[in-house]
Amino acid sequence: MVRYLPAGLLAALIFSTPACASQGALYRYPNGARGGGVDQRAYSTGYDEGRQRGEQDARRGRNFDYQRHNDYRDADSGYRGGDRSSYRSVFRQGFVAGYNDG
Repeated sequence: MVRYLPAGLLAALIFSTPACASQGALYRYPNGARGGGVDQRAYSTGYDEGRQRGEQDARRGRNFDYQRHNDYRDADSGYRGGDRSSYRSVFRQGFVAGYNDG
């Protein structure tokens, strides 16, 4: 019985890894916002701007602080109508994720 334990653990690891890895592709669009629309645009715009600011801060040796940027505080870049508070919330989620990646 003890001889088969390492083989069983290895098999479990091999079969569980692809399931975990497949979840990574959806990280960029929260709350099912992948189908297009305002939420996806807000998140994508926020992510792109956050990543750019994060890269700039890292290159300049600045402290990690996404809240210092007007883009994060205003959270209205790319806004074209609709529920403004929802847009700002999703934009900020994207900005933080992009800043962390940058």
